[in-house]
Amino acid sequence: MSISIPASIGYAASGGLIAPLVNRNALKAEFNTAKANQLTVMYNYQKTILNGYVEVANELSNIQQLRDIISLKSQENEVLENAIVASKEFYRMAKANYLEVLMAQQNSLQTKLEWIDVNKQQQIATVNIYKALGEVGKIAKNKGVHLVSLSESG
Repeated sequence: MSISIPASIGYAASGGLIAPLVNRNALKAEFNTAKANQLTVMYNYQKTILNGYVEVANELSNIQQLRDIISLKSQENEVLENAIVASKEFYRMAKANYLEVLMAQQNSLQTKLEWIDVNKQQQIATVNIYKALGEVGKIAKNKGVHLVSLSESG
């Protein structure tokens, strides 16, 4: 068995030149896979940011509606407190029975309980905003994005 050294050098050199041509398709496929993965990550990031924005916008709208309800419940409570005073006055003048006084007090108490429930919902919505902002902030920080805080924007 005689190995020709000049021939083996020639085969090695030609193999070294042909290898990139053979691996070209593999390199292209690897590049396209990496590019597709990068796009997927970018789209998922954008989706997460958009979902966070929608969550915050929904909670802000919810808080505004709850503020309006609290205001209305406060007005309703004032009216019912006046109704209690009036019903007590009518009872004292023998124009109403004590059941009417109790009903006025019950209505007022019910309105106060509703006010407390709506106030609780508003506090929960406020916490949810901070949670949503925190999640978006964590994601942005991990991606190296600087978000403008509310105090910086106004």
